[in-house]
Amino acid sequence: RSLDFLLGFITQEKIQLPLPGFDNKVATEAFFSVPAGGLWQIFFTLGAIEILSNNGKLAPGDMFVDGRAPGDLGFDPLNLSGDDAALRRFELAELKHGRLAMIGLGG
Repeated sequence: RSLDFLLGFITQEKIQLPLPGFDNKVATEAFFSVPAGGLWQIFFTLGAIEILSNNGKLAPGDMFVDGRAPGDLGFDPLNLSGDDAALRRFELAELKHGRLAMIGLGG
């Protein structure tokens, strides 16, 4: 997830869509060029996704009382969770890659 952010942050400076409104190369300036209505739409959409994925539980203390692990939304089309050893290896790889992406973003 952090790697996706880093990839988007970098490619935004190198690749732009040839449409009006996509000409700003600096990510932080581009964010503030979005109209307020668009930012509220993004905010409420992401909030609705968060509420629905956690069954309405918003406090960190009660989100995972049912035994669900953070990040486990039940989406596993390749059945990677079938092998427990492989699942642990993938989880560790995701954690390491996320940390490296955060370090890379920070410079």
